[in-house]
Amino acid sequence: MKQAVVTIKYDEEKLNAVKQYMGKKDADFDAELKEVLGKMYEKYVPQAVREYIESRLQSKRQTASREKTVRHPAVLRRMSRERRKHGQDKDSESRAGETSLCEGDCE
Repeated sequence: MKQAVVTIKYDEEKLNAVKQYMGKKDADFDAELKEVLGKMYEKYVPQAVREYIESRLQSKRQTASREKTVRHPAVLRRMSRERRKHGQDKDSESRAGETSLCEGDCE
């Protein structure tokens, strides 16, 4: 998910006081600010729009997850053998010296 930066103007003395006293209570300023922004999102953005945005984010996460899948070399070799065994690896056919009876696209 792409992150945006939010910049606001606020009284410096008050901000320093908030951060000082939050620090005494081991509270995280950024985390609490994000929580407040999340509550605003839920309050003002209609449910249908939130569901649409969530479905798009979920789709992007799934795509990214598939792209990040790293396979162990042994798994890749086994997959290649399986494709050759079932005639799905066209490169393996040419490497093995086999000639195709097809001219053009044969699928």
